[in-house]
Amino acid sequence: MRGLCLCFCLCLIASVAAAEPPRPHPRLQALGPNQALDLGRYECPNGEDRDTSNCATITDYSGMVHDPTRHQLLLFGGGHAATYRDDVEILDLASLEWRSAYAPTPCEDRRLDNVDVEAGRWISSNHPIARHSYDLLAIAGEAAELFLFAKVQGRGRGCHRLPEGQPYVIAEGRVAAYDPDRRRWRYTRAPSVGYPFAAETDPVSGRVLLVDRRSLRSFDPASGRMSTHLEFNHPDMHWARSLVYFPPLDRFYYMLQGGRAKGEQVLEGVYEITLDRSDWSKSRIRRLDPDSPGETGHAWAYDPVHELIGGGVRGGRFFAFDPRREAWYSAEIQTDSGHPVGTASDYALAFDPVNGVYLWRSDRRSGRRTWAYRWGNTPQE
Repeated sequence: MRGLCLCFCLCLIASVAAAEPPRPHPRLQALGPNQALDLGRYECPNGEDRDTSNCATITDYSGMVHDPTRHQLLLFGGGHAATYRDDVEILDLASLEWRSAYAPTPCEDRRLDNVDVEAGRWISSNHPIARHSYDLLAIAGEAAELFLFAKVQGRGRGCHRLPEGQPYVIAEGRVAAYDPDRRRWRYTRAPSVGYPFAAETDPVSGRVLLVDRRSLRSFDPASGRMSTHLEFNHPDMHWARSLVYFPPLDRFYYMLQGGRAKGEQVLEGVYEITLDRSDWSKSRIRRLDPDSPGETGHAWAYDPVHELIGGGVRGGRFFAFDPRREAWYSAEIQTDSGHPVGTASDYALAFDPVNGVYLWRSDRRSGRRTWAYRWGNTPQE
């Protein structure tokens, strides 16, 4: 009886511990307004390409998302002209350290006869073929899986056993889902989409919203099916933008703001999307024209502490957009680090609501470092 009681108590303690909410990290809690913490230069977690810069190109044209269920950030990317690594990277917000969720598909298995062209995966490992993920990652569904919506582009630059020349694009693929607990990928019925799209989970319906310059779609994580609700033509909704949900207004914002089109025209502006969840075809989209803050980075995330959409990190500056006022703010990031903040790497930025900070990986020119930052430059009324 005593043994049974002890076993029951241990199980009870374990279940209570598992149910405890994540705790803020002291180093992140210590950040003041408009301060950034340098979490160090990125080091490759796997042996492949560890001694080269290629490993770190997993963030090229790729994004990361916050996983609230497990208090971590998840990143998947690489692909065309970047690393062929196909592992999911994790930033553990309890330890503030990066690690790989599993070993990538071995070089010798990256062969044409090992490609599932329809699914866009390596048959032997069942991993998705590496690709730019843009803003096409989302956490959704009852199991809080990581959904990858981006299709395969050109070949990666890392090691492989593919023949020279054609085919340059070895697959396109279907929408893939990764279970962080079981560390397994599965593939849905829906075809992957191209980089003009951006994705964001709708917490009200549980679906994932996908928007590009020609359509508004939604994806059902339970059935694995995608539906098109609206078709339109907005040419200025250029390739590879970001989509962010803003809970205070229950609206989505497609951020044109960020970078340049073909190296020339500065992309500016924001589209506001209002969903009609009883009849999705009646959803509305309109262009906002707030005063532009100028050239910014690509990545944006919702900050529930300040109720702003923030990011766009470029040249050591941070930008924030207030949808209610249709106003932009910016600040020069302050840090005690001996390294410049620089610019975030494409879409590799997310917000951690437990610590109330943004986190991002910087680009190659900025040293590929991980940064944490607390906003603090909203004008007082």
